[in-house]
Formats: sequence, C-alpha cells, structure tokens
Amino acid sequence: MTFRDLRDAYLSLLEDSALAELLLETVDIPFHRRTYIRTIFASIEGSIWLMKQVCLVAEKSPDSPEMPVSEYLLLSETDYSLKSNGDVRQQAKFLPLTDNLQFVAKVLNYRHSAGINLGVGTKGWENFQEAIKIRNRITHPKSSDDYAITDTEMQLCIKVSHWFNDLTKTFLTRLLINAGLDSTNEQTV
Repeated sequence: MTFRDLRDAYLSLLEDSALAELLLETVDIPFHRRTYIRTIFASIEGSIWLMKQVCLVAEKSPDSPEMPVSEYLLLSETDYSLKSNGDVRQQAKFLPLTDNLQFVAKVLNYRHSAGINLGVGTKGWENFQEAIKIRNRITHPKSSDDYAITDTEMQLCIKVSHWFNDLTKTFLTRLLINAGLDSTNEQTV
C-alpha cells in the first residue's frame, strides 16, 4: 500500500461523510440524520481498518521489529478455530469499536510514533462512546422510538465526526513526517 493509496482511500471515506453532512444540511429529516450517523461510523470503521493495513504492511519491512502473533491476528481481524473434522476454520474477528480504536492507536503510536491521543476519559472520548450508542440504537432498533434522533444527539455525532477526523489528520501527518514522504508519494507506507 502506497501513501497515495492510503490517502485516496481516506478521501473516499471523507467524501461520503461530507456528502451525508451536505444532505443533512440541505434537508434535515429523520432519514438524513440516520444516514449521516451510519455514514460517519462506516467512515470511522473504514479508517481504523486502513490504519491497521499500515501496521500490517510495515510489519513485512525488514526494519520493523517482529510483531507478536496475537497483535498480527488482531490487526488482521482474523480468528481461527477447528471444525469438527479437525480442519482449520478462519473467520472474521469482531472487535468492539472502542477497543479496536484503542488497540490500533497503541500499535500505531508504538510502531510508527503516530502521536495519536484518543483522550480516553475526556469529553471527546465520552462523546464518542455516546455516539456509538446512538448508532447502535438506530442500527438495531427495538421500537419505533429508537429511530428518532434529537437535535442534541445530532450535534454530538457531528462533534464526534470532527473529533475523529482530527485524529486521522494527526495520524496521516505524522506518518508523512516520520517516513519523509509527501502526500503524492508512491512509496509503500
């Protein structure tokens, strides 16, 4: 994966979020609110996956310290078990979003000096956790009331989107600086 590949993938995710925000600003209806929240969380989860790819690509570099198998498997989001006939079964590993973000931030900070500060325990982190509850509620509703998103909840989700975009910007900037790259670089990250 080159830096350009990484940048272009992030830009696609940001474009989706920006279009969802524009849709919401144009006509603020319940559908657009739900669409915005689902879109920003798809962007957040996609961004975390991209950050993991940076770690996995770097792991193959001869300069990189050896990565523990457990770390590699978590970055790969892969789990293994045995079938009843003794064959190995590979399956996707579901990781809770907050745990997943904390894990990838630690790996990036350790392996790439990424300078990511999630601010665990701060208002930003609390907002993130609350926004996840809102996303989960509208994605897995138990009643028709679960679809409703208040103005306060909407503002919180917009703040969380900006908070996460700032984290991503910090990561990409540090990655460029630490690798001595520019944003058009075709060099592997």
